[in-house]
Amino acid sequence: MDRFAQDRWLDNNLLSIKEQLASVHPQNREVDKILTTIHTHLFEEGLNVVRVKELSGIRTNNISCRFKRLTGLGIHHYIENKRLETAKLLLTHTKITVGDISFKLGYSYQESFTRAFKRVIGHSPARFREISSTKSNC
Repeated sequence: MDRFAQDRWLDNNLLSIKEQLASVHPQNREVDKILTTIHTHLFEEGLNVVRVKELSGIRTNNISCRFKRLTGLGIHHYIENKRLETAKLLLTHTKITVGDISFKLGYSYQESFTRAFKRVIGHSPARFREISSTKSNC
């Protein structure tokens, strides 16, 4: 897959992921607003709990607790997990470099991405790609 095709694939799949995630937990309007904000801005650098609250206009103090009760994860971990799920797809299905993936997913530094990936997934991104390509070649 050439670079242009990879970028087009990435754009299409990121949009699809955002659309799929946008319908989660509609029974709670504030949590739904937080989810919509996260999915809209998921791959922007600097997205964190404070920024999500600012972007969504939510001022409620207990929104983090309600979010965790409904999703099973705190806002920070939810953002991190969604980014890392996308990273796994990109590492498995494209040849985009680890550095480019980290920046496309909103990480300021490749090292931060690599540490988070290894902590959550159990392998470095490069090792995960290696293991994934071995499995798909069988």
